[in-house]
Amino acid sequence: KEKLLKTKVYGLFVNEKLMCSVSLSNFPPNYYEKKMLKFFKIKDTHATYLSMLAVYPKLHKNGIASKMLKFSEEIVKEESNSIRIDVLKSLNELNRFYEKRGFMLVKEISEKDEEMNYYEKKVK
Repeated sequence: KEKLLKTKVYGLFVNEKLMCSVSLSNFPPNYYEKKMLKFFKIKDTHATYLSMLAVYPKLHKNGIASKMLKFSEEIVKEESNSIRIDVLKSLNELNRFYEKRGFMLVKEISEKDEEMNYYEKKVK
């Protein structure tokens, strides 16, 4: 319950239709283990975890995700020093998206038939 209260969801609406959304939380996802938090290089006890950055498919490649990410960074600056995110390694385009925007790959983990990349970015 406390985790839900610390998670904020933001959306971009056009004509009352959701076009883009993002979730920001002060807590790591439930599937993170404590040992996983140790490999992040930015020592930030109040890091923000970004998830579910999604754009309506017909609007892909219009810069909306970049703008929502920039908006998220501005929000995060008010509460923490860094943003953390994990991305399936197989999603090459999504990994490049975050890398182009200054996210640093800090760890690759293979577990349960999934390979994940863990990123972080200093925002202030």
